[in-house]
Amino acid sequence: MQFACDLASVEFTKVAEACGVRGFRVEDPTEMRNTVHAALDPTGLRGSRPSWTHSSHPSADRCSPPTPST
Repeated sequence: MQFACDLASVEFTKVAEACGVRGFRVEDPTEMRNTVHAALDPTGLRGSRPSWTHSSHPSADRCSPPTPST
């Protein structure tokens, strides 16, 4: 038995914002510190709300689908 799915690229920050959560995306590791500070800042531009930070990593493209254990 194998598991796999083809999903279109999901913009998780937009999903977060649709749910009323602040969404942040990090693609460059050098931006991580500033993004985390912005996400944790309750007085920031977007006000005091929960935050979702989405970061991507180049090796994520090489991930294999889960396989059941035997």
